[in-house]
Amino acid sequence: SILQSAPAPAPVTTAADLLPLRLRYFSPREVARLHGLPDTFTWPPAVSLRQLYMLLGNSLSVDVVAALLRYLFDDGGADDADITGGAAAAAAAVSLVLAAVALEDVDAPG
Repeated sequence: SILQSAPAPAPVTTAADLLPLRLRYFSPREVARLHGLPDTFTWPPAVSLRQLYMLLGNSLSVDVVAALLRYLFDDGGADDADITGGAAAAAAAVSLVLAAVALEDVDAPG
């Protein structure tokens, strides 16, 4: 197998050991895609890069929440289309409200 023939990686002991891996952070757009947001989704211009990462990091994946809601409310015979749209919209709304509340808590003075 390919896993058996691959050499063992060198141990990471310093930050310099990570440079050959060329690691990088996900962009906010990539994180938004992971959460199921379409590429046409835009943020208000006043939202900073730091706030974008905070909002996305504190949000829920709409696709995952929709699947969980389908599982929780499945009556064994309902058509998936009956709940998917509403569940996705509800999950998106809840996620954005929770993220906005979290952002207000972080930016609140005092």
